Amino acid sequence: MAQYGGGQVRRRGGDLDVYTGLLLVATVVLAVGVTILALTNMDHSADGSTPGGVLTLVDNR
Repeated sequence: MAQYGGGQVRRRGGDLDVYTGLLLVATVVLAVGVTILALTNMDHSADGSTPGGVLTLVDNR
C-alpha cells in the first residue's frame, strides 16, 4: 500500500517566526521615528520664516 506524504505534516499559511517579528517591530519603530521627525520639523518651521515640510530641512537657530 502506498502512503503519500511520507508522514510529514503539511502546514497551510505562514507562521510568524522571530525574524518576521523583528521586521515588524523595526518597521513600526522606523515609521514612528519618521513621523516624529516630520512633525517636529513642521512645528519648528511654523514659528519662523523658513518654510518647512516633510521633505524640507529646517536650520537650528
